[in-house]
Formats: sequence, structure tokens, C-alpha cells
Amino acid sequence: MVAAIVAGVVGANAELIVPYGETRLPALDDTLVDIGIGVGIGSLIAMLLGGLLGGIMGSRWHDRLEDRVEDRDVDERSRHAA
Repeated sequence: MVAAIVAGVVGANAELIVPYGETRLPALDDTLVDIGIGVGIGSLIAMLLGGLLGGIMGSRWHDRLEDRVEDRDVDERSRHAA
């Protein structure tokens, strides 16, 4: 708690941020906004495609699993019937 108070008092008087005030990316603000929007849209598209492909692959896997279980049931019934 004491350290926070000392840092607040010293920081308020020392102007520690002055050397970093002008450091910026070499791009216009509008360009950065456009890049951010593009990255956001690209992320949403990637999530949608990943969900669709995962759903298709999962459905295929479960269909094969259900087919194997049904075939196993048929084999067991035919053995008990004979």
C-alpha cells in the first residue's frame, strides 16, 4: 500500500511518460481500424469454417460408430438365433 502511494506521488511529479509520448506505429489511425476490422472478420470466418468442418467430420465419425454398433448387434442376434 505504501509503495503504491509513493509511486503515485513520484510518478505524478516526475513526468516518467514524456520519452514514450511520441512512440507510435507508423500507420494512420484509420488504417489501424481497417486492419482490426479485417482481422475480426477473418477470425469470425475461420471460426465458422472450423465449426462447420468439425461438425461434418464429427457427424461422419459418429455415423461410422453407429454402423459398427448396429452390425455388432446383428452378428450377436444371428449367433443366438442359430
